[in-house]
Amino acid sequence: RDKKMVELFSKVIKNRRDNPDVKHSDGTDILSIFMDVKYKDGSAITDEQVTGLLIALLFAGQHTSCITSTWTSLFILNNPAIVERIVEEQTNAFESDPDAAVDYKMVNEQ
Repeated sequence: RDKKMVELFSKVIKNRRDNPDVKHSDGTDILSIFMDVKYKDGSAITDEQVTGLLIALLFAGQHTSCITSTWTSLFILNNPAIVERIVEEQTNAFESDPDAAVDYKMVNEQ
């Protein structure tokens, strides 16, 4: 899997480097920022380093969300009063329509 991500990111970076006159973005996306990074001595980071940063960023976000969800779930399950409140809230939310889709409005009203 890692090899495929490296290949994918490498192709995108190469395409941007090979076609500097094409407007790929407004320059504020994370790939553009990483590609423009310079060390204090003015030297640019390598494409391999850009790829590594992108992969680290991708996995950092996934791991953070996963860990937060896991700890939240454990905290909830170890507190029966909180579980009771959550079940009550969900029962009330779906009382009128048990098959209702969960949307932003519904979540915001909780």
